[in-house]
Amino acid sequence: MIPADDELRRLERENRALRSRLERSERGRLRLETIKESSEALHRQVIEELEEARVDLVAKNYDLEVALEDLRRTQQQLVMAEKLASLGLMVAGIAHELKNPLNFVKNFAELSAEYFVEIGDELSIILPGPQGAPLRAMIAEICVNIERIAEHGDRANDIIDAMLMHARDEPGERANTDLAALIRDHVVVAYQGFRAEHRDFRAELDFDLEFAEARAVLPAGDIARVLVNLVTNSCFALNDRLRHEPGLQPRLRIWARREERGLALAVRDNGTGIPAELRRRIFDPFFTTKPPGAGTGLGLSLSYDVIVGQLGGRWAVDSEVGAFTEMRLWVPLGPAGAGAIGARGGGHEEGAGGR
Repeated sequence: MIPADDELRRLERENRALRSRLERSERGRLRLETIKESSEALHRQVIEELEEARVDLVAKNYDLEVALEDLRRTQQQLVMAEKLASLGLMVAGIAHELKNPLNFVKNFAELSAEYFVEIGDELSIILPGPQGAPLRAMIAEICVNIERIAEHGDRANDIIDAMLMHARDEPGERANTDLAALIRDHVVVAYQGFRAEHRDFRAELDFDLEFAEARAVLPAGDIARVLVNLVTNSCFALNDRLRHEPGLQPRLRIWARREERGLALAVRDNGTGIPAELRRRIFDPFFTTKPPGAGTGLGLSLSYDVIVGQLGGRWAVDSEVGAFTEMRLWVPLGPAGAGAIGARGGGHEEGAGGR
């Protein structure tokens, strides 16, 4: 029996040793699984951080590309602005030089009219009756011609003043302005300027201004530049459609309303229209649909900046390809805008905002 007890004790010892090794092995396995899980978690964390870093790097690269493109556009815009400033100085110089001889024409026309009136009075005394009738009729006709010279001289003077206003580079200079005269003069200046380069072009100008003597304190030079740009663009669109549709009757409608706190203005043409996919880009600097050399792509961008950015107004665009384009502007004229408005007559109609 003793050998059997020894064998049993030996087996128990081996069993305990096996259980001890098994427990150590299990603890090792658990540690390995913990290490594996930690390693996998760390691996996932590293991958996530690398992905975040990659996305951040891509975003920064995109921002750098956008900044670089903006810098290039700004550089081009500065170059173009310098050229436009030089052109404005040249236009202002020419306009100033034209005013002096034009003033002489106007003054001598007025003096000549007075002299001929006096001559007519003297002639009525010297040659009364039928004898002096032919000479008196001739003098009367000469007086009418002189009046026409003076009238067209005044018109030319208004055009030169409009050119000088358009050439000024002081932004935001406010003045008490006749709204109807501001709109009419600069629309005509832009239209005649376009016709000077396209002599066969004719369009019907339709002014629908709901005020006759309205005045407002506003940056007239800035508004004038915007008007000139809009009318010039409309003339290009009309002329382009006219080339494809010779029977077209080009029409340019200028609509304006005086409101309680602002001025609503619209310029509408029956030209080529603007495709929907291009309307989002027409205010981008240097974007133009005109032929090469016919436009800089800065006109609408600068005009939009004046109306919306500087004056806090609104600008809307409505267009149908092959039918029309209408630019609708609203400029504040109240205390928060460009100044107070004072006028006689006129009505109120809600204006539209933004092109």
